[in-house]
Amino acid sequence: MDKLLKLGAHIEILKSEYTLDSLDALDYKYISSIREIVDDDTFIIDNPTIRGRLVPLHKGEVYNIYSFIGKGIYYSTIKILSNQLDGNARTVKVSLLKPSEKYDRRAFFRLETTMDVRYLLITPENSEDFKIAVKTGGLLTMEGFQNGTTVDISGGGVKFTSKEKLPAGGMAIMHMKAFVDNKEKNYVFLGKIIVSEQHENIRQLYVHRTQFVDLKQDAREELVRFIFQCEREKLKKR
Repeated sequence: MDKLLKLGAHIEILKSEYTLDSLDALDYKYISSIREIVDDDTFIIDNPTIRGRLVPLHKGEVYNIYSFIGKGIYYSTIKILSNQLDGNARTVKVSLLKPSEKYDRRAFFRLETTMDVRYLLITPENSEDFKIAVKTGGLLTMEGFQNGTTVDISGGGVKFTSKEKLPAGGMAIMHMKAFVDNKEKNYVFLGKIIVSEQHENIRQLYVHRTQFVDLKQDAREELVRFIFQCEREKLKKR
């Protein structure tokens, strides 16, 4: 069993597409505790609650769990195995998919910002062109890019809007331009579409949550520096 996840430990649970620093995390953060340790990869938690109300978790769903140890925050990933009844108490049996690692709030801080973003959905029809473009460095020369607008951005992913619904689980090339130290910088990322849903207020728009895939550490750190540079500039203007 993960040494950081102990019997009785308080945990906070979020769907895998959210982090503690997501803008709407409070609306989706569930509270629970570890009730029983079954084996190295399996344990039982109390049925999670949100604002005192029981929340049903369904078999096969994947969540991130967060634990607070000392001054640090650690997170891991679980999969729901089954719901159980232990006397009068409802419990959930889960399996550990990823061991705990330290949660870097700096890397996942979300900056609310409006920027142009170009994206290209990778499909069976263009997958071979994509492979060639990766090898030759020609991703931005591929045909079919669409336009969107960012809502927020972090070191872990981008939330943006566009005029079309995108398939959850699909992959897309994303391209943004930004000025860093008075120099224009091109950011090109591969992102997995976690959620794509209709905008609450604008019927013609869809909101997409994406998660960066295989983002190298130096690229992530550069992006985080850009995010915090923007945040400092926003604070100066207040």
